[in-house]
Amino acid sequence: MYLVVNAGNHLRRFCPVKVKIKGFEGRSGTIRLIDLATGSSLSGQLESDRQESLLTWIVEKLKQGEERRYELRGEEEKKPGVELEEVTGERIDVKIKDCLFTSYWFGKESNRPFLNPLLTSYGTSVLRKCGAEGETSDHPWHPGVWTAHGDINGINCWEEKGEYGRMVHQVFEKLISGDAYARIKTMNHWVNYQGKKLLEEEKDIIIYNLPPEERMIDFKITLTASEGKVVFGDTKEGGMLAVRVTTSMIAKKEGKIENSYGAIGEEENWGKRAHWCDYSGPVKGDWNGISIFDYPDNPGYPTYWHVRGYGLMAANHLGISHFRNDSSLDGSYSLPAGEKLEYSYRLYLHKGDAQEGKVKDKYHDYVNPPKIQVE
Repeated sequence: MYLVVNAGNHLRRFCPVKVKIKGFEGRSGTIRLIDLATGSSLSGQLESDRQESLLTWIVEKLKQGEERRYELRGEEEKKPGVELEEVTGERIDVKIKDCLFTSYWFGKESNRPFLNPLLTSYGTSVLRKCGAEGETSDHPWHPGVWTAHGDINGINCWEEKGEYGRMVHQVFEKLISGDAYARIKTMNHWVNYQGKKLLEEEKDIIIYNLPPEERMIDFKITLTASEGKVVFGDTKEGGMLAVRVTTSMIAKKEGKIENSYGAIGEEENWGKRAHWCDYSGPVKGDWNGISIFDYPDNPGYPTYWHVRGYGLMAANHLGISHFRNDSSLDGSYSLPAGEKLEYSYRLYLHKGDAQEGKVKDKYHDYVNPPKIQVE
């Protein structure tokens, strides 16, 4: 089997690519790809079920318009490049090349599952610390990277005030370590203050094996109205993907907020629509950034941004009356019983600000990936 990869209109650097292939149904693991021009070998990761197989690998460099041809040479045993390890029933540690990158927290003590930390190549995190030793003097319900919304059938599932709702871990549907990526697929229930289920959330998280100077995480979030109709109210307090950066990075200090249209700072970014938003700033002397990429199939694309100078960055298309300062508008969304609402995002960690981190190029990798032909 041969694969032909074309870069298209963009330079590709450490770009994840995926293709469906036949003949490997029911098989998973590492597959060798041989570059027919150079003879060099790279590793792809195969994940299969009875219906289809998906092959994923990382294109290290492909010039604009350049084409590469690979031959699949079968499976090989290899230590996972991205490895998952469950710790004491409260979190999943994610290690890339044996170094901790992040942890997925899901234990009973958490009011919602979240990722924290997100470590840079210097071993420092771009996220605010949480817990007993954390930086949570304000907005303690911002735990790191998470999903939440402030009005679900009238229940506050964002702030942890009064009779608020929670997101409760149920089961891991998939925990996969591999050479190209690791995958955490989980089922959560959103419940009210009495523990009554409001809806189901399936979250699929892919963490890629990239160099420490840049990291990528893909999220697919599926919300199902399992208990009857769900109304997502119009409120600015929400983010289907939200990030709280570490205090040293905040724009109220030395940090910088940017979006895909070139807007700078909270005033130009808050409540505005954009394809991506980026937050960067100093972390122990080194400038680092983190972006959220919105996907074209998402509801309300391009999304509005609830992004603040104190460190919050959240993709929220449901707060239109607040963002446009017009009470006659209604951004609420009614999800009929049994129906699903799906979101996809990419989180990108990089050195420098959005320009130095080449955020625009990385966004095109996400929404306009290289073309792949199977022969």
